[in-house]
Amino acid sequence: MPRSIRTKHLSGHIARPDDFTDHMAGVFAWPGIVEFDDILDEVYPMRASRKWPNRQLWAMKVCARLARGTVNAARAADRAGWDAARQAHFDTFGEWLPVEVPSAQVTDELYRRVAADADALQEMQARRLEVAVAQAKLYGWFDPAKPWDYTDPDESLTVIGDGTIIDEYSRIRFDPAGQVGRWGYQHTRASAPHRVRYQQMRRNPTKVPDHKGKDGINFISFYTWTPFGTVGFGSVAELGAEIDGAQPFIDALVAEIGEGFRFLDYDRVVTGWRRHRLMALYGVSAVNRENAASSVDHERARDYLERQARQIAATAGLTVEKATLEALMRTTARTLIEQDAPLPLGINLYATTAGYDAVNGKRYPYGTVTADAADHACEPELWADDGALWVVENGIKTARCTPRRSTAERLADGSFAQHTDWHVPCPHGGFDHHSVWYPQRTQRDSRRRDRRQRALDNIRVPSRRDPGFKAANQRNLSESVNQTAQTTTQHHGRASSPDGMVQTLDMLCVHHMIDAETHQRAVRAGAY
Repeated sequence: MPRSIRTKHLSGHIARPDDFTDHMAGVFAWPGIVEFDDILDEVYPMRASRKWPNRQLWAMKVCARLARGTVNAARAADRAGWDAARQAHFDTFGEWLPVEVPSAQVTDELYRRVAADADALQEMQARRLEVAVAQAKLYGWFDPAKPWDYTDPDESLTVIGDGTIIDEYSRIRFDPAGQVGRWGYQHTRASAPHRVRYQQMRRNPTKVPDHKGKDGINFISFYTWTPFGTVGFGSVAELGAEIDGAQPFIDALVAEIGEGFRFLDYDRVVTGWRRHRLMALYGVSAVNRENAASSVDHERARDYLERQARQIAATAGLTVEKATLEALMRTTARTLIEQDAPLPLGINLYATTAGYDAVNGKRYPYGTVTADAADHACEPELWADDGALWVVENGIKTARCTPRRSTAERLADGSFAQHTDWHVPCPHGGFDHHSVWYPQRTQRDSRRRDRRQRALDNIRVPSRRDPGFKAANQRNLSESVNQTAQTTTQHHGRASSPDGMVQTLDMLCVHHMIDAETHQRAVRAGAY
C-alpha cells in the first residue's frame, strides 16, 4: 500500500452513498469510540426524553467530516448508511442503537457543550492519545524490545509530525476605533453586533517566523504509519511558533509510548537545542532537514550554482539570457549531483522532484582525526556541513564520512549520549572513527561547548545525504494527512466555526475518522 491516506473522494457536499455507508460503518465499529463515553456523559447527561446515547451522537459528528456537515451526514445516513452502522456497532459491542437517525440539532448540541468545556476537551485530547497509542501497539508498533540503529530509522518506532493551517472562518477584522467598520468590525454586513461572525483566535503571519504566511489556526498533528494505514495521535492548536505547541505534545507522546519511541520525523521544526533536548532526555532522534544558514561569511548556494552555470555557458561560447538561466542552473545542478562533484564548504546540492535544492549549509570545524592502524599516516581535517561530516582540503569537501552504526547510552545522571561509528575515507582506503555526542538539555547549556561537541551538535545521523534519511523522510504522508484535514471541511480549507475550541474539536474528529478507517483495513486484512 502506498504511503497515502486512502480516503474516498467526495462528490459535492455528500459522499457517494456506497462510500459513506462503508465509512460510517467503520466509525461505529471502531473499538476506540467507547473510550470517550464517561467524558461525554458528564458534559451532556443522558435524560429520559433523549433516546440517542452520546456515543452515537459523537460518532455521527465524526461521520459529519466525511459528509462535510452534520445535516449532510444525517441525510446520507437516513438514506443509506444507518442500518449498516447499527449492525456494525452491534457486531462489535453487542448493543443495538436506536432505529431513528439523530437529528443534526441534537448532534450539534453535544458538540457545542464539549467545545465550551475546556477541561472536557483537554481530557478528550489526552484520551485520544492513549487510545491511538494502544491501537498502534496492537499492530506491533513501538515495541521496546525491537533492535534499532540511528543510521537506519525504523518506521515502526517513528512518530511523524506536521502542522496545517485551517483558514479563518471569515475576513472580518476588529476595528477598535470604530471609524472604518460597522459595530466595531470591518468587512461585515451584520445587522446587529451579536450577529458578527468574528474569529478572535487567529495567528498573525507577520509575527510568526515561518513560511506559511496564512491567518487562521495552525493545527499541529502527530501520527504514525502502520501496515494498515495511518494512526493519528491528535492535534494541538498553536498561534505562535510551531515548536511551542509541538514540544509539550512530544513530551506527552514519550510518556505514553515509552522506550518504543526512537525517531521523530518533523521537518525543520525540531532543530537546535530542541533537538539536543529530545536526544538528551529521551534518546529520540529527530530525522529532518537542517535549517539553512544565513550568508554572512560565505557565498550563497544559488550564487555559486549560477556562477558555475555561466562558466559552462562561456566555455561553450553561449550567451546566457535571464529566461534560460534557471534551466541552465537546473542542468548544472543535476550534473554536479550525478558526478558527486566536490563543493566548497557551505554549498550543498540535493536532487528533488522539482529538480534540485541548493542549500546554504551551516558549517562547523570538527578537527583532525588519526587512524588507529599503523599503516595509516592520514590525519584528515573534518568539518560538519548541513548535518553531514566531511573530509575537507583547502576549503573543498572532498569526501563524506558515512555513519555505520549509531546507538544511545544512558548516563549516570539519566540523560543519553549518542555513540556513532564513522567510516572516514582517505587515500589508503579509509579507517574507522568513533564519536560520542553529549547533547545538552537546555538552551543555556548548549552554549558552553568545545569545538568537537559544537560540531556534533550540528551533525544529524542520518544526514540528508544518507540512504537512511530517504527511508525515514515521510513528507508525502504528512502532506496527505494535511490534505485530508483540508478537504473534509465544509468549505475546502476553511473553518466551519469562528470558535477556536470548535475548530480544535473538528481536528479531533479528523483523527477519529483516520483511525477508524485504519482499523477497518486491519479487520479486512485479518489482523484481529
